[in-house]
Amino acid sequence: SELAEADEHSALSKLAEQLKEQQAERERSTYKGKNTSLERVFLHPSSINFHQREYNTPWMVYREKVKTSKVFIRDCSVVPTYAILMFGGDITVQHEKGIVTVDGWIKFRAQARVGVLVRELRKLLDRLLEKKIGDPRLDIASTDVLAGIKKLIVGSGFVIGS
Repeated sequence: SELAEADEHSALSKLAEQLKEQQAERERSTYKGKNTSLERVFLHPSSINFHQREYNTPWMVYREKVKTSKVFIRDCSVVPTYAILMFGGDITVQHEKGIVTVDGWIKFRAQARVGVLVRELRKLLDRLLEKKIGDPRLDIASTDVLAGIKKLIVGSGFVIGS
C-alpha cells in the first residue's frame, strides 16, 4: 500500500512531490511523481535533476509546475525524510500501527519511539526558534538541538552547507 496518501487541501500540496523510482529507456523525463492530488508529474528537461538516474529520497520540493505536453516540475530539489519530519507540518504518531504522519497526509513507517523522539525534538526546535524570534541576536547555530538535527539529516546521506 502507498504510504503517502493525498489530502488535496494540504498546505504542502504545492511543495511536496513523491517520486517513484521508474526509468524508461526512450525518455529521460519519466521520473514520475505524484503531488497530493495524485496528479502525475514529470521532471522538466531544463531541470538540473532531469538527468539524475537515482534519488536517495522519494521526496521533492519544487518552485514551478507547468503544463505543456505533460505536467512538468522545474526548479526542484530532493528533500531528506528527516527534513520533512523536522520542518514539515504537525506530527502525529500512531503507536499501534507504527506510522508517523506529517501534516495529516505524509506517512512514514517507523517505530513509535522514533516518532515520539522526532516529535519531541521538533518541540525543542520550536522553542528554540521562538527564543530566536524574541531575541534576533541570540546565537542558536551551535546549540545541541540544531547539532542533533544536522546529524540526522547528514546521517541520511545529505550534505548541509556551512
